Amino acid sequence: MDKTIELLKRQLERERLARKQAEGILELKSLELFRSNQELLRLNNSLEEEVKNRTEELEEEKKQLNHLIESYPLPLLLVSKKDLTIIDVNQFGLQVFQDQNKSIIGLRYDKWALKVKNSNIASKSKVDGERKIKINDADVYFQAHTTEIKFRNQDLYLINLYDLTEQKTIFENFSENQRAYRELVENVSDIIFRADKYGRFTFVNQTAIHITGFSNEELIGSHFNLFVREDFQSKLVGFYRFQFENDVQSTYIEFPIITKTGQELWIGQTVNIHNLDSGEKEIIALSRDITDRKKAEKALILSEDKYRSIIENLELGLLEVDKQGIIVRAYPQFCLLTGYKPEELKGKDALEIFVDEASKNIVISESEKRKKGIPSVYEIELIRKDKSKVWVLISGAPFYNEKNEIAGTVGIHVDISERKRMESELISAKEIAENSLKSKDIFVANMSHEIRTPLNAILGMSQLLQNSGLTDRQHKYVDAIHTSSENLLTIVNDLLDFAKIESGKMELDISSNNLNKIIQSVIQLWNLKIDQKGLMFIKDVAIPEKAFYLFDSTRLFGILNNLIHNALKFTSHGYISLEVSIVNLNQDEDEIHFSIEDTGIGISNEKQEIIFESFIQAENSTSRNFGGTGLGLAIVKELIKKMNGKIEVLSELNKGSTFSFTIPLKKCISPAEIKEKSIQSDFLKNKTVLLVEDNEINRFMAQTILESWDMQVFIAENGAIAVEFLTTDSVDVVLMDMQMPILDGVQATWMIRNKLNLKVPIIALTANASQTEKEKCLNAGMNLYLSKPYKQEELLEVFAETFEDKIEYITVSNQNNLQENSLSYVDLSLLVQNTNSDRVFMEKMLKLVISETEKKSAEIKELLINKNYDAIKRIAHSMKPSLDHVSVKEIRNLVREVESFPMAEIPESLVNSLVRLFDQLVEQLKEVRI
Repeated sequence: MDKTIELLKRQLERERLARKQAEGILELKSLELFRSNQELLRLNNSLEEEVKNRTEELEEEKKQLNHLIESYPLPLLLVSKKDLTIIDVNQFGLQVFQDQNKSIIGLRYDKWALKVKNSNIASKSKVDGERKIKINDADVYFQAHTTEIKFRNQDLYLINLYDLTEQKTIFENFSENQRAYRELVENVSDIIFRADKYGRFTFVNQTAIHITGFSNEELIGSHFNLFVREDFQSKLVGFYRFQFENDVQSTYIEFPIITKTGQELWIGQTVNIHNLDSGEKEIIALSRDITDRKKAEKALILSEDKYRSIIENLELGLLEVDKQGIIVRAYPQFCLLTGYKPEELKGKDALEIFVDEASKNIVISESEKRKKGIPSVYEIELIRKDKSKVWVLISGAPFYNEKNEIAGTVGIHVDISERKRMESELISAKEIAENSLKSKDIFVANMSHEIRTPLNAILGMSQLLQNSGLTDRQHKYVDAIHTSSENLLTIVNDLLDFAKIESGKMELDISSNNLNKIIQSVIQLWNLKIDQKGLMFIKDVAIPEKAFYLFDSTRLFGILNNLIHNALKFTSHGYISLEVSIVNLNQDEDEIHFSIEDTGIGISNEKQEIIFESFIQAENSTSRNFGGTGLGLAIVKELIKKMNGKIEVLSELNKGSTFSFTIPLKKCISPAEIKEKSIQSDFLKNKTVLLVEDNEINRFMAQTILESWDMQVFIAENGAIAVEFLTTDSVDVVLMDMQMPILDGVQATWMIRNKLNLKVPIIALTANASQTEKEKCLNAGMNLYLSKPYKQEELLEVFAETFEDKIEYITVSNQNNLQENSLSYVDLSLLVQNTNSDRVFMEKMLKLVISETEKKSAEIKELLINKNYDAIKRIAHSMKPSLDHVSVKEIRNLVREVESFPMAEIPESLVNSLVRLFDQLVEQLKEVRI
C-alpha cells in the first residue's frame, strides 16, 4: 500500500514537473508569437507608408510625363497599337491641326495620315515613314517616328510628326535645277565632255554623239584621240600633258577630227582642269565646230593674188625673199625706191645687193627671228643701184606655204630719209643742250666740293672737340658750331637734290625695308629735340612691326625728317603729331598714309598754293626768322611724286598746319637673313693707312680720328706723292681725296692699279655727292666711296666693309620657319628685286632651284667618288645664277672658289663643305613661305 502510494506520488511529481516544463515552453512560444505579431504589425505599417509614397511618386511622374508631352515642340500623337485609333494629341499638335481641334481623336491614324507612295524616305512600318495630312484643305507632308510604350494600361504608339514641307520644296527645286542643267548640257549646240586624267571619256553630251557619229557606249571609256586626225594626235597629247603637269587652269587649241563616217571637221576646244573630292583631277571640255571658219581662212589664203594686186598699188616698197634670203618677188614701189627692175632682182641674194658690211649682222639677226615666226620692225640703210644710200624702216614678217610652214619673209620698206635728217638735227641740238647741262653739273660738283671741303673739317673737328674735355660753356659753343654746320650741310644737300631733280637724274634706290623700323628711327631722332623745345610729340603709328615693303628708305626717311623739322621750326607751343596708317589694303600693295600736324604759325590760304615751288617760303620774313632755302618742300613734293604719291597741306594762320601724303608700297617678304654689324674700332688696331689729302685741316682731322683708333697713319699731300710712296711701301688701306693738285684721286688710282699693279683697298673721299662722281670713283678702280663731310661712324662703317672678314656679325633670322638663333643660308633679296615681289613667280623659282640643287648635289657626290673634278667645276659654274638669287654670300663665294681652283688642286674637303651647304640650303628653302 505504501509502495503504491509512493509510486503514485512519484508519478504525480513527474506529471507536475512535466506540466511545469510544458507551461514554460508554452510561455516562451507565446512570447515569440507576440513578438512576431508586433513585427508583422510594424512591417504592415511600413508597407502601407511605402505604397502611399510610391503612389504619390507615380502621380508626380505621370504629371511630368503629361507636361513633357504637352510642351514638346513637335506634334505628338498617342495611337492605340491594337486598332490604330488616335486617343490623344499634345498641345503643339492641336496648334498644327487647329482647324480640326480635337476631332482627330478617335480617328484611324492610317486613314487620317496617309502613307506617301514612292517616298524618298524608306519605311515598312504601318505608322512610320512619310505621311500626307490634310490641313485647311492643303496637303502637308510629315515624317513619322514611332516609339512603342505602355501608357494608361494600354499598348500604344507615341508618334512624333516632323514637318517635311520645306525639305520637299528644296528637294523639288534642286531636282528641277538638276533637270534644267542636264537639259541645257544635252541640248547645247557645242560638244561638252568630261575625261579622267588619262584622257578617257567619262561623260559626253548628245551633241558629241551627233557630231562625231559615235554612240555613247563607244565613247565612254575611250581615249579622246579616238576621232582626232592622226597627224595631230601626239601634238594634242603633249599639249594636255603640259597643261596637267604645269597645272594650267584653262587652255584653248584647234585641231581636226575624223567622224565615224570619215568626214573631217575642225574643232576649237577649251579645256578646264577640275579637282575632284577624291583628290584626283579631271578635265571638262567645251568643243565647237569651227569648220566653216577654217574654210573661210583657206579661201582667204587662196585669194592671195587678188590682194597682191592691191598691195602693188600701195606706195610701200614690198620685197619677198625665201628662207635663204633669195629674192622671190620685188614689187614696183620697192624697185622705184632702189632703182632696180624686177627682173634684175629675182633670184639674187638681197643681203649682198642692198646691205653694206656694217649692217649685215642686223639683217642676219632679223632674218633669224623670221625663221622662228617672229615679226619685227627695224631701220637700216639700203644701197641703191646708183650706189647712193637711202634710210628705210623695214617691217618684216614671215609668210607661210599651204602646209603652214614658214616659206620666207615679206618686208615692207618705207623711205625715212627725211626723218633721219631731222633726227640728226635733233641729236645735234640735244648734244648742245647736254653740254650745257654738263657744264651746269660740273659747276654744281665744283661748288659742292668747295663747300663740303671746309664743312668736312668744321664738322669733323667739332666732333673731335666735343670729346676733348671742354667746359660747359665751351661745349655750348662747340654744339652751336656743330649744329650750324649740319644746317649748312642740309642746305647744300637740298641744293644738290634740287639740281638732280631738275636734271632728271634723281633715282630711287628701291629695296626691301621694314617700314615700321624706318618710322621708329625718325621718331627716335626727333623725340629729344621736340621735348627740349617744350612741345608734346604725339605718335600714332598703325603699321605692323614686321611689315616689309619695297621703297627707298633713305628718301622716305628724308621726307619725314624734312616735314617734322619744318613743324618743329615753326611751332613754339602745343604739339607735333606723326600719324601713319594703312588706308587701302590690297593683295600685293598697300596705300600708306602719312600725316604731320603741328600747332605752329600756320600758312595763309594764298601762300598754300605756292609753298611747294622752288625757293618759295610762306612769308618773306620766314628765312630771316627761321632760316632755310625754300627748297625743302619742293624736293619733298618731287620725291613723293616719284613714289607715285601726292602731298597736300591744310593750314590756318596762328593755328597750325597739317602736311599729309599717301604713297603706294608693294609688299614683299622680309629678307631671309639680316646681318647687323656690331662695329667696334678694335679690328683697325695696328692697321696701316695712307691718307691722301691736300687740305691741311681735313688732313689733320682725319689723322686725329685714325690715330684714335690705333691705326698707323702715313700722309700724302697729293696723288703723285701717294703713288711714289706705294712704289716702295705697302699699307692695308688708302683713303684717297678726289680733287688734288699734280695728280688727282682718279689719276692716282689709275697709276696704282695699272702701273704699280697693286690691289690695296682704296676708299674715295670726295666732297662731290653726285651719283656721277660715285660712278667715276668706282670705274677708276676704287673699292668704296665716302662723301664729305662724314661722321666718324660713317668712316668706321666703310672700314668695316673693307675688312669685312674681321667683323663679327649678329645674325637675326626673319623667317619664322627657321629655328631661332640657327644659321640661315637663305637670302632672297635679289630674287625679290628681280621678280618685283611677284609671289607666284618666286614660288616657281624656289621650286626650280630646290630641284636643281638637289640634283646637282647628288651629281657632285657621285663625281667626287670618281675624283672627276673637271665635271664638278662645270656643275659649280652652272649653278651660280640660281644660287645668286636665293643664297647668302658665303655659299656664293664657296661656289666661285671651287670653280676658280685648277682642276688638280681642288681640295676634297672644300667640295664636301660645298655639298653639305647645298643640303642645308635645300632644307631651309623647303621651309620658306612666300
